[in-house]
Amino acid sequence: MSEMANELAKSTIEHVVHNDEGNEPNGEDEPGPEIFGVNWLELVAALLLGIAGALAAFAAYNGHRVASEGQEAYTESSLTTSTANGYYSDVTSQEVADRSAYLQYEMLPEEPSRNVQVAIELFSPELKVAFDAWDPDAAATPFDTGKYVPADMADAEEQSALAAEQFADGQVLTARADRFDLAVVFFTLALFFAGIANLFKFRHVKLALLVVSALLLLPGLYSVAQGNDWLAM
Repeated sequence: MSEMANELAKSTIEHVVHNDEGNEPNGEDEPGPEIFGVNWLELVAALLLGIAGALAAFAAYNGHRVASEGQEAYTESSLTTSTANGYYSDVTSQEVADRSAYLQYEMLPEEPSRNVQVAIELFSPELKVAFDAWDPDAAATPFDTGKYVPADMADAEEQSALAAEQFADGQVLTARADRFDLAVVFFTLALFFAGIANLFKFRHVKLALLVVSALLLLPGLYSVAQGNDWLAM
């Protein structure tokens, strides 16, 4: 009987010691509550990873699209500027020719008047308008009357204004593309913090990283709103 008692006591002590060893703290927190059989922190991390990834892809796509539109606007501005320069070149050529014709008129003697009339006939329509409105007492030459406007001047100024408008549109689109690029940075950081959260065993560390990840979505969404021109930049 004494031997059986000793064996029973020994077995009880070993069982207690074993249970105590299994309950020793290992430096890790107990797992949190579960939702649908999944730890809620892991579920939050997975949701943040999915949301941040989708938003990053959305921002990257729109950033590329808007940047392409900006480049197209710059290209159109360059082509329009070239067209305007062509008109300005024509304006300069006409002005040189008209000034030369007027100089020939000035060099002719008043008699015979037929020679003077022939010289006037050589004037361009624009110079004739200015010549007819010219008052020698008020202006030195017909070019100083304000009535002389070369034929292509209106087209040159119109194309020049259009080129400036297109360039301004390109600048606005480039600024919007930059906001999308900034949004991609915020969403990528959110992905990073949500991704590393599950590498830590302590719940408070996981939770802190997930909070940082969620907060980083806010400036990213704000930048997306600016990129879409929903908010002023």
